[in-house]
Amino acid sequence: MKNVFFLLVCSFLVFGAQAQDNPTGKNGQPILPESGDIGLGFNAIPFLNWFGNSFNNNSNNTYADDSRFLNMFGNSVVMGRYMIGEKTALRAHFGFTYFNSFERRNVQNDATNNPDDFVMDTRTRSNGDFNLGVGYEMRRGKGRIQGYFGADLVLGLNLVTGEQFTYGNGFSATNVVPTSHNWGGNINGGERMVSAGNRTTFSAMVRPFIGVEYFIAPKFSIGAEFGWGISYASTFEYSQSMESYESSTGTTLLDVTTIPAASTFRFGMDNFNGAVFMFFYF
Repeated sequence: MKNVFFLLVCSFLVFGAQAQDNPTGKNGQPILPESGDIGLGFNAIPFLNWFGNSFNNNSNNTYADDSRFLNMFGNSVVMGRYMIGEKTALRAHFGFTYFNSFERRNVQNDATNNPDDFVMDTRTRSNGDFNLGVGYEMRRGKGRIQGYFGADLVLGLNLVTGEQFTYGNGFSATNVVPTSHNWGGNINGGERMVSAGNRTTFSAMVRPFIGVEYFIAPKFSIGAEFGWGISYASTFEYSQSMESYESSTGTTLLDVTTIPAASTFRFGMDNFNGAVFMFFYF
């Protein structure tokens, strides 16, 4: 009888400890993810922006812009986890943005003195950012609050293609520096850019991280994490065409130059490399 009572007490203690480590919902579902579960997560910043904007009419929230707490991959990111144990997980992040733009800007017409007479400058380009991160994390905590830490390896690729410029004001002997819109980098004194070749930048980063996850329902959580990074980025060689006016010959010159490859090495926090997310486990 004593042995049976002892076994019952031990079973109760073991069950109680397990229940404390992984509490259950109203219908008995485990709250926390278990070994073999797969998690799918999303960046919560767009949702938070929408929620904040719903209270201030048409104003756009700026609390989560690029200089503040924002996911390291930007808004377009999908996160995944595979629980290889109750307290360990493999993780992967994938983020991408791509756009093809045609921009127009009105500038003063240099051929007239009318302040309301404008000509148009244009720029066309395509830009793509692709990021892939894989990592390993370890977790600790009891109940609904789980802390975690680990490290990611993040690879990135930035592509800028098909950048072309047109200008409404042309060069002439009386207008050697015509009025032109400066998009940033396309104007250099009396020169202005006509086109730029494909620019490719590859980056790699090792990113230790630490975070916390709170489970508001069975297998559903919200959380936040911070990261620090050691990164290397390399921009490959590319060419660009600049036009300018040659007064001695009265002609417009087109100068094609090769921009040499460049690389950067960086260590430290980049706006905390923050992330706010929602996760679902299956």
